[in-house]
Amino acid sequence: MKIISSTNIVPLLSKVVLAVLVSSAFSSFAYSAPIDYALGKPATASGYYSGGSYAIENGNDGKISTAWNGGTHDAWWQVDLGGVYSIDRINIFSMDGPGYHMKFQLSSSTDGLAWLNIGPETVKYGDPVTYLWEVSFDTNDDLMRYIRYTTIGEGGSDWATLGELQAIGDAPDQVPEPATLALIGLALAGLGATRYKNQKKTSA
Repeated sequence: MKIISSTNIVPLLSKVVLAVLVSSAFSSFAYSAPIDYALGKPATASGYYSGGSYAIENGNDGKISTAWNGGTHDAWWQVDLGGVYSIDRINIFSMDGPGYHMKFQLSSSTDGLAWLNIGPETVKYGDPVTYLWEVSFDTNDDLMRYIRYTTIGEGGSDWATLGELQAIGDAPDQVPEPATLALIGLALAGLGATRYKNQKKTSA
């Protein structure tokens, strides 16, 4: 059996510790789980129906069972993501009354002044039993801060309603914590000191 001398143990352990720390610190860069940037962010609207629980914040509270209602056919609801983000997909969940439909247009902006349409005007009919409907729009990592949902009144359309709007994008890359970086630095310093001692012994 080969016996490892104490002189070789220190650099060996330093290499092992360094490999573990680097792997742990940077593993988050390999994959960033998608998140909903609209969830719980500040929302505004043209108004809301005061005859029930149809508050503006219901449009992005994470619950499909709650909803915003504009109290009329032509209305709008808007969310501020709090910063400009790359958004990959927008999901809309809502509902209609029996025999009605919803016509709407999605749009986005980076500054709240210039707006770009997201897809065409869309018409959705609710499920005949649950009256619920949903639709997704691929936005291909477009940059946006504000997202607006605008309903368009026409014959047979229901009052403006939004169950939930989700703005899906990759989570920001996580930076390794200072404590982890300090440990990596110590491991590198240990390796450097060991090599320096070995070089002095060799030259002696």
